[in-house]
Amino acid sequence: MESPELPLLEQVEDEIVRLRLGVSAAELHGSLCGYLSGGGKLEDRDWLEALALQTGEGSPKPDGALDSLLRASRAQLGDPDMGFALLLPDEDCEVEARAEALLEWCRGFLGGFGLSAGAEPRLSPEA
Repeated sequence: MESPELPLLEQVEDEIVRLRLGVSAAELHGSLCGYLSGGGKLEDRDWLEALALQTGEGSPKPDGALDSLLRASRAQLGDPDMGFALLLPDEDCEVEARAEALLEWCRGFLGGFGLSAGAEPRLSPEA
């Protein structure tokens, strides 16, 4: 089974700017993936608030880029074939921009994981 594709980075960035979220697309995707990986459950309507993000103006478009990002991330994290991809700039971008986006994704992941796991996460001894 093939996992759904992530929306285009530019589409996510456009919706982030419109909503005045104050994060990059890479950081938002990292936060979303970290929250889900930490066992957090997200409702389709209120997932931005669960990630401690408040929209400055408006709300996400139904079936827009952020909805698509949530659906694709859920599916990719649950894919038994490990069909997971990070939402990062493509290979045509400068290496500095790609490295900065990777840093933002990782920062978002750790923040999202911390939000869902809480102060005392139940982790296995291996973790």
